[in-house]
Amino acid sequence: MSGQQPDQGQIEARQVAEAWARIETWLAEHAPVSFASLREGASEEEIAALEDAIGVRVSAGLKALWQANAGAEEAACAVFMLGNWALMGLDAVEDVYRRRMRFQRDHEAEGYMTWKEAWIPACSYTVTDTSYGLCVDGESGTLWEWEENAVVTPRFDSLSDYLEEMADALEAPGLAVGPMPGVARGALMWGEPSDPEAKDAWAPLA
Repeated sequence: MSGQQPDQGQIEARQVAEAWARIETWLAEHAPVSFASLREGASEEEIAALEDAIGVRVSAGLKALWQANAGAEEAACAVFMLGNWALMGLDAVEDVYRRRMRFQRDHEAEGYMTWKEAWIPACSYTVTDTSYGLCVDGESGTLWEWEENAVVTPRFDSLSDYLEEMADALEAPGLAVGPMPGVARGALMWGEPSDPEAKDAWAPLA
């Protein structure tokens, strides 16, 4: 007798957890400074409190990521996600969500579409600079990039696609599409750094 088939949310959560485990394993071995910047995972209660605060359910995939690591500590080494983004903590997620929704409401009459209720922030330019970032569409699963000037662009079909591409690039850097991953003083960076000291220390993976 066959068991109940998992729904799409369960599949996405499993794919996110598996891809993130690959990334964590790689960071711990090759970029320990970036690995050390990761915060502990969030509890079910903490995620539920965020959902209550913003009035929106978080996708299963994003929950799986936050249950593993709910953001990163403030440091340059925390900007290590594919595309040179930083994971956002739940407090920053709530703040950005409220700010973007308020901007959307204020400009709705002008015909702007800068944010949707289902869009949940996930990554930002740095831990403290949240004027740019990536958000997950809780309805379609699409990963969008937002900019300070309200431009929003689709980047990946899903959070799991984004994390899987990152994990693949770390494990097989010769196949990386876009900026080459490299390590400088124990920190993962994508593309040659502009900072002179980091540039001198940066070693591409391939």
